[in-house]
Amino acid sequence: MLPRVQKAIDDDPNISEKVLREQFEKLLLNPLSGIEQREETTRRVIVIDALDECDSEDDIGIILRLLPQVQKSTTMQLRFLLTSRPELPIRLGFEGITDAYQDLVLHEIDEPVIEHDISLYFEDQLLRLKQRRSLPLDWPGDAATKRLVKRAVPLFIAAVTLCRFISDANWNPQKRLKAILADQSTFMSKMDNTYIPVLNQLLAGQDETESQQLVEEFKEIVGVIILLATPLSIDSLSQLIDREPYDVKCFSICHSEIFF
Repeated sequence: MLPRVQKAIDDDPNISEKVLREQFEKLLLNPLSGIEQREETTRRVIVIDALDECDSEDDIGIILRLLPQVQKSTTMQLRFLLTSRPELPIRLGFEGITDAYQDLVLHEIDEPVIEHDISLYFEDQLLRLKQRRSLPLDWPGDAATKRLVKRAVPLFIAAVTLCRFISDANWNPQKRLKAILADQSTFMSKMDNTYIPVLNQLLAGQDETESQQLVEEFKEIVGVIILLATPLSIDSLSQLIDREPYDVKCFSICHSEIFF
């Protein structure tokens, strides 16, 4: 199939500028129809992430109407895994689909399932970190991992943030893990419970004046980042908030704390 896709691109280098239907036919449907019949049908899954972020709402509907056409192929079974927020164009698009599909609402998944997935994520990420940084064989230990899982559930983004925080190349992973586990905050939301220990580390070793200055800069820079609909480069962001690019760049050392 790939050679046929490449040929379609070579024949029309501007294919990406054509209407979606033409792109779909030349880059997917036609290559599929050219695959030779085999005794066993090949199965493949195509992932389309963040469908709701299409520039045009009309494109969302077009894509959802085009995808079922791959059922015409008898030589390859394609399945599409779509991820999206439940925005109105997405909901309306699926209402117009007569073909069979399955939907899965993340916040309706049973918590034990989420806990299992987050546990697997922590185990994998911490094992990779241990190997990459030559940490002790018994690190971090089952008890520490379970505490991290308990702190993150049911928010997968919390697990990602904690892993980024612990694995920051500028810091000692063992000390960072201890800092997370040592925080015994109880009267906090799940998000506060995750991010406050992380953010507190930014102030470690600073005197009162330096801490206040860092907090103000953090609010000004990160506050804008949070509100941006589209990410900006360091130069563009510095112009927007009227600060030196170096001031903005300094926060790149806090990558895992900012870009969650």
